[in-house]
Amino acid sequence: AAGAAPGIDFLHPRRRPAPQDRRRFYIALGATAAAILLLCAGYLVFDLRQMDARITTLQREKTAILEKNKKGKTIREQAAKVDPFFAADIVWLDELRVISEKAPPPEKARLEKFLAGTRPKAGGGILLDAVTEGPDVSPEFERALRDERHIVSGSGGKRDEKAVGLNYRILEDIVIAPHDPLAPARTAKQVTGAKPPAESKAPAKAAPAKAVPAKAAAKGGGS
Repeated sequence: AAGAAPGIDFLHPRRRPAPQDRRRFYIALGATAAAILLLCAGYLVFDLRQMDARITTLQREKTAILEKNKKGKTIREQAAKVDPFFAADIVWLDELRVISEKAPPPEKARLEKFLAGTRPKAGGGILLDAVTEGPDVSPEFERALRDERHIVSGSGGKRDEKAVGLNYRILEDIVIAPHDPLAPARTAKQVTGAKPPAESKAPAKAAPAKAVPAKAAAKGGGS
């Protein structure tokens, strides 16, 4: 073809043909590699940005969950303080009423401190700090309060010489068994494993003494 270089140089048959120019090939190859690298870099940047956004979202969710957990922990702690009172099944107003009904008259005793709460091995407990007119009032009060659900024990008494009027101070501890109408009856002794004080037998001894005024009244009526 006209203008085309001959395939064979007949004038110089021993001369090597001129090497082909491969610059365009290398340029194209480099451009392709650069494009691939740019695409990979762009994908990595895009993926990292997505991951950063996801991390930010998760951090916000974590902060919100931690705030909820703090509020929930406070509520759980408050509920944990109230749960023992429900588990004890103690009607404290009824206990106050019983103590008020069985307590000695005001001229013999005066309650100064009343502490009530749950006990680890019992339904509940009451601590009474009172002053009386003498050491004889405490045993009577303990016998009046003691029953199948109540164990009453005193820590002794001490006279306060500085006090005027009622000056004999006593401290009474009352253990209360929980009351569950659907469960078999459990006494305070069964709940705590403690033995009631020896004063619990005193009412049986005191019973015959109550019959004496009745006989005396009968004799008086007959005469």
